[in-house]
Amino acid sequence: MDQHFTASTSKRRYRPTLPVSASSTLEESPLARKVRTADQAISRLRTYNLVAGSLHLVQAIGFASVLTLLTSQVTFAVTADYLAGPPGVPLPAERVVLFDVNVGVGVVAFLALSALFHFLISSPWFFPATRPD
Repeated sequence: MDQHFTASTSKRRYRPTLPVSASSTLEESPLARKVRTADQAISRLRTYNLVAGSLHLVQAIGFASVLTLLTSQVTFAVTADYLAGPPGVPLPAERVVLFDVNVGVGVVAFLALSALFHFLISSPWFFPATRPD
C-alpha cells in the first residue's frame, strides 16, 4: 500500500507517497515548471521589456492626445512655509507658492520615461549579441 501513517503523541498524519510512474509523469506535465537556460531566460526578459515598453508608449500617446482635448487641467500647487516672526512666537507661517504641477503632464512624462527605460534595457547595450568563446 502506498499510504503511510506516522504516529505522534495524539495525532495521526496522512502522508501519501507517489508511485514511481506518477513522479515521472509530473515532469512531463504541462503544469510542471520549465527549466530554461540563461540565454533563453534573457531572451524572454528582453521580449517582456519590449512588450511593456510598447504598452507604456501607447498609453503615453493616448493620454497625451486626451490631454490636448481637455479645456482645463488639474494642477497642484507646490508650496513652502516660512517663519513670519522670531522663533518661539506662535505666528502663522507665511505660505509661498513655488510652482504648479500639472498632473496630466506628470502622468504622460512618467509613462514616456517608463517606455524609454524599458526600451533602453532591452537594447543591444544591455543585451549584447552572444559570442561563442
